[in-house]
Amino acid sequence: AGWRAEYFLRIARALPSLFSVRTVVARSSARGAALRDAYGVRVVDDVDALLADGAGAAAVVVLPAAVAPEVTTALVKAGVPVLTETPPALDVAAMQALWAVVGDAPVLVAEQYRHQPHHAARLALSASGVIGPVGYARVSVAHGYHATSLLRLALSAGMESPLVRAVAHADPVARVHGRDDWHDEVVVRPGTNTIATLDFGDRMGVYEFTGEQYLSPLRTRHLTIRGERGEIADDAVAYVRGPRDVVRTRIVRDDTGHDGDLAGAWLRGLDCDGRRVWANPFGPARLSDDELAGAAVLAELASFLDTGAGGYRLADAAQDQYLATLIDSAAASGTPVRAEPQPWAGR
Repeated sequence: AGWRAEYFLRIARALPSLFSVRTVVARSSARGAALRDAYGVRVVDDVDALLADGAGAAAVVVLPAAVAPEVTTALVKAGVPVLTETPPALDVAAMQALWAVVGDAPVLVAEQYRHQPHHAARLALSASGVIGPVGYARVSVAHGYHATSLLRLALSAGMESPLVRAVAHADPVARVHGRDDWHDEVVVRPGTNTIATLDFGDRMGVYEFTGEQYLSPLRTRHLTIRGERGEIADDAVAYVRGPRDVVRTRIVRDDTGHDGDLAGAWLRGLDCDGRRVWANPFGPARLSDDELAGAAVLAELASFLDTGAGGYRLADAAQDQYLATLIDSAAASGTPVRAEPQPWAGR
C-alpha cells in the first residue's frame, strides 16, 4: 500500500484493457481505505484473505526487502506466480535462502530501469551493433542493484564474476526537491558519492551514484556506452560509418500535445538518425517515463504467464543485488573484492 504500489495502480487505471487489479493487501486500515477510495479496488488486510478470495493471475509484491521474501515464498507455495519488487531480499544470505526455496518457481522481479524509454533506446542502439562491440559502460543513474542491472545489460555480462573496486567520498548538496514536491527551503545536507569499477577482463563497467540524483536537478543522471566504432553518451550518439565519415546524431523524443497538436500529451517514441529506436506500446495513455517502464514490467509478466519465458528473472535480480553488495563492501573496506559464482549463476 506504499508509494511504489501506487505506480502499479495508476498504470492499471490508465490501461484497463491490459491490466486490472483484483485486490490490494494493506495492513493499515487508513491506507487501505485511501486506496479503495482513490482506485476503486477491493482491500484486504493479509495474504490469507487474498488467497481465500482468489489471487488472480499473479501477485505483485511491493514490500520492503526485509519482508518481501516471506510473502513471496507464501504466495509461491500457494501456487501463485509472483512479480516482486527489487531487491527481492535484503542481502546475499537472504537472496541465497530465497533462491533455495523458490529458485525454479514462477517469480519475476520488477526491475524497471532497463524499460525507461531513454535507457531502453540506448540499450537498443548499442545492441544493434552501430557502435560495434562494447568494452565500456558507465552508469550514473540509480543506486545499487538498479545500476548493476543496467551495467550487466550494457556490457552483456551475464553471470560473469568481476573484480570490484570502489571508493566513497562526501558529497554535500542543497536539497531542493523531494518525491512529492519542491522544498520550501534550500538546505545543504550531507551526502555520499560512491564510485566503483567492475572489471570483467575484456570489459569495464563504472558505477557512480549519489543519493540526490534520483530527484534533484543539481545532480543529473548519465549513461555512457562505448564500443569499438562509436559511443552513446546520454542522448548523444557518434559512430564511424566509413573512412572519413563519422556520424554525430542524437536520440530525440517524439511527444504529442505540443502547440496545435490535439492528440493529448504522451510519448510516441524515440528516434535516432532517422529511425525509431523505441516505440511506446502503451499510447495514448498519459504515463510518465517511469510509469511506462512499470507498464512494460507488467506486460512482461503477462507474456511470462502465457509462455513461461522472458522477463527479468529472480536469478538476474539476485546477481545484481549480489554485485551491489560487493560495491558497498569494497567502498567500506577500500579493498578490491572478487565476485564468486553464486547458486543462481547457472540459470
